Amino acid sequence: MVEKRFRVLRWVASLCRIIAWITLIGGVLGMLGSIVTGAVGANLLREYAGRGVGGIVGGITVGLTILVMAALQSLFLYVITEGIHLLLSIEENTRQAAYILSQERQS
Repeated sequence: MVEKRFRVLRWVASLCRIIAWITLIGGVLGMLGSIVTGAVGANLLREYAGRGVGGIVGGITVGLTILVMAALQSLFLYVITEGIHLLLSIEENTRQAAYILSQERQS
């Protein structure tokens, strides 16, 4: 079996995956918080922001924006993680193939 190399890079990939999930969960919580804030603080928002802004519609709009942006950021972080793992797998397979070829030449 081939030894695992680039331990720090594997650690960074795992950290990116964890941050991706935290970002997604934070986005969902932010969406729920903005919807609740929009529903509860509708009168206060209308008083400071003017007509037509705030309320449950404003909360839902902001909440969906937060969710979409968090989902995109989470997706990008997850793609980076998978890209790092792909490159590490290619390196491992190449090193293993070179080792097998060198063993065949010696025999």
